[in-house]
Amino acid sequence: MKISFFEKFYNWKYSSDINDELKNIKKLSSYDRDEFLQWQEAAKWKIAEHHFYNNNFYHTTTGDTLPSSWNDLPIMTRDIYQNNKVLDNSSTESLYINTTSGTTGAPLKFAKDYKTQARVWAAKKRFFNLHGISTGSKEARFYAMPKGCKNILIENIKDIILNRTRFNVFDMSEIIFDEWIKRFKKKDFEYAYGFTSAIVLFSRYLLEKSICLKQICPSIKVCIVTSEICTHEDKKIIEEAFGIKVVIEYGSKDVGLIGYECEEGNLHIPEENVYIELNDDNEILVTDLSNTAFPFIRYLLGDKVTISNNTCQCGSHNRIIETLDGRSNELIILPNNRSIPSLVFLIIMRTELENLGNLKEFVVHQTKKDSFVLNIATDIVISEVQKGHLHEVAKNYLQTEIKLMINQVDSIEREPSGKLKFFYSELESLL
Repeated sequence: MKISFFEKFYNWKYSSDINDELKNIKKLSSYDRDEFLQWQEAAKWKIAEHHFYNNNFYHTTTGDTLPSSWNDLPIMTRDIYQNNKVLDNSSTESLYINTTSGTTGAPLKFAKDYKTQARVWAAKKRFFNLHGISTGSKEARFYAMPKGCKNILIENIKDIILNRTRFNVFDMSEIIFDEWIKRFKKKDFEYAYGFTSAIVLFSRYLLEKSICLKQICPSIKVCIVTSEICTHEDKKIIEEAFGIKVVIEYGSKDVGLIGYECEEGNLHIPEENVYIELNDDNEILVTDLSNTAFPFIRYLLGDKVTISNNTCQCGSHNRIIETLDGRSNELIILPNNRSIPSLVFLIIMRTELENLGNLKEFVVHQTKKDSFVLNIATDIVISEVQKGHLHEVAKNYLQTEIKLMINQVDSIEREPSGKLKFFYSELESLL
């Protein structure tokens, strides 16, 4: 296996070999399904027992006796971790420490042992290899740049080690897009990676200028979108503008990769690293099968999905995430207390906005159960007749009388992490 400079650096600094972990993952993936499920069952109980006997927080949360049934283990939430001292029996000096972005709530400080973090990178390398790239491939990274001199310096060093050039998503004017185009002409990028919304916005600009990214940067092979929902329409826009295949990476900063798109277009769960189950509301519960530093056991992530056991022509026996519906707290609550997923509403509104022409981005705020604010970034002037049509479309879909205020804005404000959140609920409670 080819070893990148980053992998050599990681192996040297943390004494954990990414390729060794990849070999182990590939060995597990070669098991037949029944044999693998036996291994996974043993692995999930092994990590639960480890934390029960070695972590005071988890022992106290679980009770005096470790339950004999997996479903009797406590469901862990971000609030529970934040309100307790989780790392009481661990030396943080020998651990990988990080913090979530806080996009879906207060940031969570968490830890991993370096062997587990190497395993996260191994799963990612396996995903990359499926699409002709690796951890050392030249990356065009559509991400935010943190604030503060120290944080900027750290990110710049990481970008150098990981062979990536950052396209800062906090500044996406037409002038900046022209500079980005010049970068792609000068550098031999092998793949693009980053936030769906930022890449879609850049793609729209390329289409407007009749530019195909593959033609000005022939070395580019694939575009990987992450961190935000990527709809079928998003994929079509990016693939047309970039002239390459678009694949989805689904994960979270705290537990790592949760879903990766294979050559056949299916989103597989990396079950060699994580055990995934669903609660009654189809929300994901994640168990990290190797992290001895932090008890991510039956961790309620908040995303709603559907999972299939169908076999895939790619040869992987790992289960498939069929639908990814966003976070459970992204619900529209109507006057009769009926709730609907905001994602479906956003897709319908987006289709209507696309028909108006030259849509850039938009965001919806629910201010009351019957009141919404729609902020739209577009170069065209939306007439009162068109606003009335949008109001009717929204009312007909929601099946209730609503007030819809429509504002045209120059740009949409992004989260501190650089992500674009399309829906905000300003209701005091979701009853």
